[in-house]
Amino acid sequence: MRDKKVNKPTPINCVIRWNGNQMIFSTGLSITPKHWDIKKQRAKLMLSLPDAPHINKALTELKGIISETYLSLNPAVNNIDPYTLKDALNKATNRTKEPLSEFWEFLDWFIETASTRTNAEGITLSYRTVQRYISTKNILKDYEKENSRLTFAGMDFDFFQDLRNFLAAKDYSPNTMAKHTETLKSFIRAADGKGIKVNPAYLAKGTGTKRKQAFDVYLTESDLSKLAAVELSPKHDRVRDMFLVSCYTALRFSDLTSVAKSIEGNYINPHCS
Repeated sequence: MRDKKVNKPTPINCVIRWNGNQMIFSTGLSITPKHWDIKKQRAKLMLSLPDAPHINKALTELKGIISETYLSLNPAVNNIDPYTLKDALNKATNRTKEPLSEFWEFLDWFIETASTRTNAEGITLSYRTVQRYISTKNILKDYEKENSRLTFAGMDFDFFQDLRNFLAAKDYSPNTMAKHTETLKSFIRAADGKGIKVNPAYLAKGTGTKRKQAFDVYLTESDLSKLAAVELSPKHDRVRDMFLVSCYTALRFSDLTSVAKSIEGNYINPHCS
C-alpha cells in the first residue's frame, strides 16, 4: 500500500524486483489499511469488505501478467531495465500513457537507475552526478509551474530560449545555466537512445549557454594557520576544526562524520568504512 497509516482507501502498488532492479507498478486498486493482510499481501475476507474476493482475484491475475510479460522479454538474453518492463506492462494491461507524463516518467526512471550505470570510461556514476540530475529536475519542475507541461516533443528551439530566460531571471550564473542545460540535454539524449521520440532541436546550435572562465577562490597555508590561531567558543572551535580537516584532507564536509572510524594513529585510512 502507498500509505499504511491513513484511515481511508489508499492505492495498492506492486513492487517488482529482479536482478538488482526494482520497479513500482500501480495495480489500479485501492484498499483501507485495516482491510489489508500484510503477511498474505491480499485483502482480508471480511464482511465489511464485500469486494475482497474481486480485489484478490485481480491481484492474482496481475501477478500472472507480470510474470508472463517479464519472461516474454527473454531475461536470459536481454538486460531488462525498469523502463522497458514498465512499458511492456502498460501494453500488456492495455494502459495507455499520457504523452504529457512521458517526460517525467522517463526522468524518474533515469535518475532512479543512475547508480547502476557507468560513464564512457566504464566508471559507475558518482553520487554528485546523481545529485546534479536531481537538482536539474527540481529546476525543471519550477520552470513547469510557470509555463506549460514539459514533453520531449515540446522541447524545441524556443523552449531552450525560454528556459535560458527563466534561469537568468532567477539570477543563476552563466556557468550554472550551462550546467543545467547540458544536464537536460543528457536526459533528452538518453531518451532518444531508448527509442523515445524527441524534438531534435536539442542538437542545434544556440540551444545552450556559453560558459565563462571561472576563477577559483582558495585559502593559502598562511590563511589556514591564521584561522587555526583564532580563539573561538567551544561550539565554533569544533566547526573551525572540522573545516580545517576538510581543507587538509580534501574530504567533503558531509564525509567528516565518518572520519573518526577511519583514524589509525596519525593517519586517515581512506579504505576504512
